Amino acid sequence: RGLAMGANDGLKRAYREIGRTGASALELGDWPRSAYFLTHCETRFEDGALVPRKFDRNPSVGVVALLGDDPAHIRLMTKAQRVFSDILQEAREQCLSPAVGKEWATRGVWWAPVASWHVVVGVFSDNPEFSPPAQRAARRPLEEQKLKHELGSELRSDLWAFPVPVINLRLHGYRICDDGALVACFVDDDANENADDETEKEAPENETDTETDARTTFGELRRRVRSIGGAILGPSSASQQTQQLILVTLGRVLRLPESADVASIEALVSHLNAVAKKLHANETVDFSADARAVPGGWRIAVEGAPSPRARIPCPGLHEVLRIKEVSLTVEHRWWMVEHETLAKIPLARF
Repeated sequence: RGLAMGANDGLKRAYREIGRTGASALELGDWPRSAYFLTHCETRFEDGALVPRKFDRNPSVGVVALLGDDPAHIRLMTKAQRVFSDILQEAREQCLSPAVGKEWATRGVWWAPVASWHVVVGVFSDNPEFSPPAQRAARRPLEEQKLKHELGSELRSDLWAFPVPVINLRLHGYRICDDGALVACFVDDDANENADDETEKEAPENETDTETDARTTFGELRRRVRSIGGAILGPSSASQQTQQLILVTLGRVLRLPESADVASIEALVSHLNAVAKKLHANETVDFSADARAVPGGWRIAVEGAPSPRARIPCPGLHEVLRIKEVSLTVEHRWWMVEHETLAKIPLARF
């Protein structure tokens, strides 16, 4: 019999790798690796800002946990987004002139609006333009009748008859990704594990733990949703994207300031690298309360930044999101900026 890893070990290992690749890209000066995203963004005429494209046809369909309605969710995710906005604000003030910093904030950085905040449970059908040519040719449109009625009804009835417990997700850390994404990483707060117990435990027989989130309640929900989707939509839906991480994307650095000189770019990337390394190590990144900081009211403490007067812990860490329902959605604009909710699915009878 094998040795069982803790329920969250696969997730933590994946988050370390995300942090490592992000810090490595910054270290090499090859950041953000966002060419793919730039090809699918539009430029807003009035200010030159980059915005995700709209899907005129073949929208993405999936199940997500929406985080923009519950006041408790909004409080925590606002705090998390402000951590990143303060990181970039400090970088602007330290490394760029006011004019260049303003240009970068407008034209190079995208922030996820509240209504778009979500955690992906499963994707049944992505826009074919995002798929490799071979998969694109094999893709078949999902029938609207099956989506709006059969799939939504079956998800509700199955999860009502055999309920999944309300899921508690703990904010494990923040990561700056190699592609410029700014993400909050979550783990299962109800996992049966003891962080102080380093003793390896025996795994149940035939357990493989092939998926990163295999031993979490959220992972079990994902497998249930995939199974139901396959039964209703047919075997082709089994090729849907397999989501295994529990992430919330709060913003993206899509490009560096185009009008900055080489020295300023190098200083900016070096500054962000210092932050990314701390986040990658999942160390506490100290902040200092500072009313002048915009918009978070914090000032991040990194090497080269002003010494803080009174340090406070990195906001939001170890706080918990309580997920009581998930939603079947159709994504009309990328990154869930515009979407339609076809069905709301309670996780437990509460």
